[in-house]
Amino acid sequence: MRPRAALLLVLLALLGSTVPAQAAYDPIGGGTTKLVLDKGFLSFLKREGVTLTAKAPAKRLGNSITLPVSGGKSDPTQGKGEVSHEGQIVFAKANRKVPLREIELKAKKTPLFAKVGGSQLKLTTAKTISSAREGFGQGFKAKGLTLTAKVATRLNKKLRTGKAFQEGLAIGSLKTKTRPQRVAILEQGQGTLVPDPAILAKFKALFVS
Repeated sequence: MRPRAALLLVLLALLGSTVPAQAAYDPIGGGTTKLVLDKGFLSFLKREGVTLTAKAPAKRLGNSITLPVSGGKSDPTQGKGEVSHEGQIVFAKANRKVPLREIELKAKKTPLFAKVGGSQLKLTTAKTISSAREGFGQGFKAKGLTLTAKVATRLNKKLRTGKAFQEGLAIGSLKTKTRPQRVAILEQGQGTLVPDPAILAKFKALFVS
């Protein structure tokens, strides 16, 4: 291929790549989710003889559990997103354990999901959920988290706690901060491309205007 034709193809490819489809999701490259537990929920667990721990790389410190973000997708323009995490949250009583695995956050009224046993279940409902841009990333907040009926039933059965866990049991709140792998540019507004002097010299030498 002649040098002039090759340079023209490169320019066309660059110009075409600046006009992506509307409402494209950005892939998530990292971040953290912090779950802050209510004092009442911690008191309830202590009263029932249930411990709550985090399995690495998740960490528990005091009344909070931090989960590393492992992936997902987000659309900051629409306040939408799905966030996956590493680590586990483990409920235990005596020699019985219930791990919450493959924990996911979704920007909806039932924000937390996880595998409990062999099933993917909705963990919580939220009183409010919101999202906002944080630089090139996106932040999610969910307040008034309460336990769902299915998870309450599963915990009672596996831990043999009778009917101690109930639907609507207040758990706490969470905040997620995500970083994108790459960022989509919406087809709106305008931008300025400033070519490097060296490439302009090459165009001139090849009589490309």
